[in-house]
Amino acid sequence: MSSPTLLTVGVVEGLHSAAMSNRMALVEATVSGLRDATLPGLVEYLCLRHSAATFTLPPLPVSVTRSAVGTALQRVICPFGLRTAGGVTPNTSVNPSEAEFFFLRTEADYQSHAYGLYETRWARASEQIGLRAKQSLMQLAMTAMSENGLLHSYAPDGVLVGYRVLPHAALFTVADLGRGVLGSLRSNTKYAHLAHHRDALRMALRDGVTCLDSPGGNGFRQLFKALASQFGTIRFRTGNVCLTMDGQYFDANLGDETFPESVVGFQVTMCCRATADALGDSPLL
Repeated sequence: MSSPTLLTVGVVEGLHSAAMSNRMALVEATVSGLRDATLPGLVEYLCLRHSAATFTLPPLPVSVTRSAVGTALQRVICPFGLRTAGGVTPNTSVNPSEAEFFFLRTEADYQSHAYGLYETRWARASEQIGLRAKQSLMQLAMTAMSENGLLHSYAPDGVLVGYRVLPHAALFTVADLGRGVLGSLRSNTKYAHLAHHRDALRMALRDGVTCLDSPGGNGFRQLFKALASQFGTIRFRTGNVCLTMDGQYFDANLGDETFPESVVGFQVTMCCRATADALGDSPLL
């Protein structure tokens, strides 16, 4: 592994692989050299640090915890975040921030006025960089993934939702440490035959597929609509599979697959860019 200064999802996967190979000196050296983090990079590192059973990842350096996303995460209490205890001052404003997180413990949190204000701030932040026409689709996508996590993940620690807005792009991440897509679908006898995380994720992306006995399972369609409409990239991470799609791949059978070390739960990140020129900018994931 080289010596990166930005914590991206790719760096997290490299750290995970090194830790599984007991190369902890390399892990320590790499983490100590980090200076900033992407939104999903920070979240996935903390998810891994909290859930790893065979190794212990080091805490992130101050330069990362005081970055834009690190500072935002420290404003919420989350069992797998940067603050696990203490008080929180509710944000009653509708004025957006560059980055913000919301921790959902129950369905009541999801339906609360506080979460409604959070979604309003996310909408306004996206509109400020020129995504007004597409923001409603992005918001539907974030809402669908948040609700999906609460209803289907059986996550004992709740669901973490975060957004970040840059001059040229808007991102959101939804993460949980629950049973993952495979565990969720296998709870429905219709999908009990599934044995691999990859197959379960592909199945979950199809309309009408759900772990519930009642019809449903259309939440991912909102993601695809937003993805196809705004120079988008979406990343699904569950078990030992990672699936990445961009604006030209919004079919459940397409996208780029990789098979990194297995993780707990389910993490989803969507990034939409304001212009096609932003496609070649610095790493956002």
